[in-house]
Order: sequence, then structure tokens, then C-alpha cells
Amino acid sequence: MRKKYFALILACIMCSSLFFTGCGKTAEEPVTEEDDEDDDDRHDKDDDDDDDDDEKDVYVESIDADTLADQIKVFVKNKKLWTVSNEMTVELEDAAYCVTDLDHNGRCEIIVMTESAYSTVTDMRIYEITEKGDAFKEADFDYTGIQNVTSSIVPDLIYYPDLKCYFDKKKQVSHYLLDNTFDNGNGEYGNCFCDLKYKDGVATVYTYASIKVKQTYDPDTFEFGYEYAYSSPDGEIDEDEYYDIIDNYPEGFDRESVFFGIYYRGWYDDFGVMGLEDSFLVNVLTDSYKVFAGKLDYSEFYKSYNDSWAPTDTTETYYEQYIGFWGLYESEIEGDVTSYTPSSNHYRTIEFDSDSRVTLTEYDEGKVSYVWATNVYMDEYMQPYFEIDDSSLLPGDIMFERYTVTGINSDGDMMYVSFDFYGEDGYLGGSNMKYLKDME
Repeated sequence: MRKKYFALILACIMCSSLFFTGCGKTAEEPVTEEDDEDDDDRHDKDDDDDDDDDEKDVYVESIDADTLADQIKVFVKNKKLWTVSNEMTVELEDAAYCVTDLDHNGRCEIIVMTESAYSTVTDMRIYEITEKGDAFKEADFDYTGIQNVTSSIVPDLIYYPDLKCYFDKKKQVSHYLLDNTFDNGNGEYGNCFCDLKYKDGVATVYTYASIKVKQTYDPDTFEFGYEYAYSSPDGEIDEDEYYDIIDNYPEGFDRESVFFGIYYRGWYDDFGVMGLEDSFLVNVLTDSYKVFAGKLDYSEFYKSYNDSWAPTDTTETYYEQYIGFWGLYESEIEGDVTSYTPSSNHYRTIEFDSDSRVTLTEYDEGKVSYVWATNVYMDEYMQPYFEIDDSSLLPGDIMFERYTVTGINSDGDMMYVSFDFYGEDGYLGGSNMKYLKDME
């Protein structure tokens, strides 16, 4: 992940805050369109409900269809209380929604996310169905771990429909691992690695590692400089300790993949959720939960609701079809085509594994030039991508390279890759590549 994708995502982020309108209720209050309960009685009952929850800590693998349908109806009936209002869309790049059961208590949540049109700072709200099942409450957020790295403290779930998670069996709590990119302005930006758990109406975000980059510019030499600061909850750490944390966290637990059925709305003049037919919104939210519960492929959900041009083959997730070993066959730069064999200079191989990790190897004169292993991510078009950002491995003034898998042929034996490289002043160039499967 090595100082990952800062020039593409982080450089355009401004550290401004974004808040929602139309939410209507405080975090402690159940939210319904018609709410006549006395506040004191309600809070007393909530306290009793919390006590009951402590006594019966039940783990629900997935919500049954009838219960889910009833809960979705509550959200749809009161959609104006959780949706981003269309008056806000001019300020947004995206509004997005997904349905989950983060704590597996049998009561689903709807997560509402936004990205600012001007800074790409993200925000997130969580609304959970109450124990009675006829209303919902907004969750509180609690931030622990590394503090005061950035004021943009909300993790960027809106960017990551696929996450890693782990289950603490002793405490019966699921943890979801995600990132929070930030830009503090004045050339200072970075990335935080977060562990999100949700229980009893509280979303706890534990920041377990961060990297902060300070960019400077010398007008006399016209050169940029970069200073890196690494942190853990115990304070400043060195680079090796930082990579050890992010590569091995969490120790003692097995990480598994989980998908969030994120539905994107709210582009500028888009009518948003309020303009949708209730029957359609019911289908969206129901299928969104099915993605989370592992009963529907995210690729199929994405094709149905977010991308009318997506591939029709949904028997595999988009990433799984690329798992395996691939060798560089051909590259094209501005019409000039170069063919490769394993003995060619700058020949490369790419190996994707089932744990969303990739190893890229480059060869010169038949010998290994360098090997790079890192995580693979999915972009908004469901295209796997990864980056090399260790400038000591890269030629000339290149600061980092990005590889984006743009497709695969019908036989599944040729992979198409967009290759782009960047320097201190931004984009320098790129090419389109073809890789053959099992080409040694």
C-alpha cells in the first residue's frame, strides 16, 4: 500500500466539513415520521432496551426475508428523514447509501455517505432499526486511537464497497477495516488506517496507523520536497514499524472479505432518493443488504443499479476473474506497439492472489529487476488497481506508477491494463498493456 494513491485522490481533497440536512432527530432519539412519545419516557425505555441487549447478546448470521422486508419498509416510509436532500446535491460529488447489519443483532442499518464536490471530504451517518422494529435511531460516533492527525475524521466508506473484516469471537463483535484519506491544506496530506466496529448504537473508529506527507517547494531550484511522518496510537514510529502495522493488523485474527451494496445518487441536478418510486427503493435497499449478507454478488448489484454498461456475466465477482499469473504480451503508446517475451527488457509479470494482494515483477535482460507486492483495490468502475510508489525502484523522475485492470477477453486468457506514471508535477504519461495468462 506504500504511501498509496496520494497524487490521484489526496491532492484534490480540501479539508472542509460537510453536514447533512433533513436528518431531523438527535442521535439518541428514534426517528419516525410521526413521533408522539414523551422524551423522558422514550429515554427511559431506551435505557431498558440497552440493559436487555446486554443480557441477550445474539449473533444473527443474516436477517430472514420477512423481517428484512418489514425493516426496509420503515426506512422507505420515512426516507425524507435519512436521505440527502436534493437541495444539497449542488455541494456534493456523490451521495451514497447501503444497508447492513454491522453488529449482526438482526436489526439492519442504513448507512448514508457523501463526498463533497469541492474537496472530496467524506461524511457518513448510520441509522439503525430500533428493537421494536417500527422506527430507527441515528448512531453516535466515537473516535479512538491516533488523534489530531486531521480534522477529516470520517473513514471513506463511500470509496470502498469491498473491505476486509475480522470477527472477535470472544466479544462477539465484527470489525471492518477501511481508510481515511485527508488533506490538511498547505501541502500536508496523508492517509489513516481505521478499524470500525459497531455495537449498541455506537460506531467506534479506531485509527491504528497513519502516514502524513508534507510537501514543500523550493522556488530557487523549482523542486518539490517531501517529508513523511508515521504514527501509531503510541506516538511517532519509523517507516518500518508503520509498514509492519498495516501489513499485519490485526494480529491474532483472520481477515475476510465483505462487500457493501453501495447505491450512488445525488450528482448535482440528480433528483436523488426522494425522486425514486418506493417500490424501486425497496428493491435497492433489499438487494443492498443481500450483498452485505453474502447472498448477492456485488458485481450483479453494481450492474443492476449503478452501471448499465457493466458486464453481464455475474457468476464471479469482478476481481476473482483476474486471480492468477499474467505475463506482459504487448504495450501501446500513442499508436506505437511493442511486443514482449520473457527475455525482453522491461518484461513484467503480475500475479493476483485470492486475498486481494498482487505481486509485480520486472525483468531486465532476463534477470529480476525488482519485485513489488501490495494490496489491490476496486475503483468506482469495479476495475482492480494497484500502485508502485517507491521512487527508489522507479526510473528517472517518476514518483509512482498506477496499474488499472480495464477488462478481460471472452476466453479469460488476456487481460487489458492501463498503465500510468506520475512525477512531482503530476501526470507524465502512460500506455495500454495486454497480459497473457500463465505466460511465464
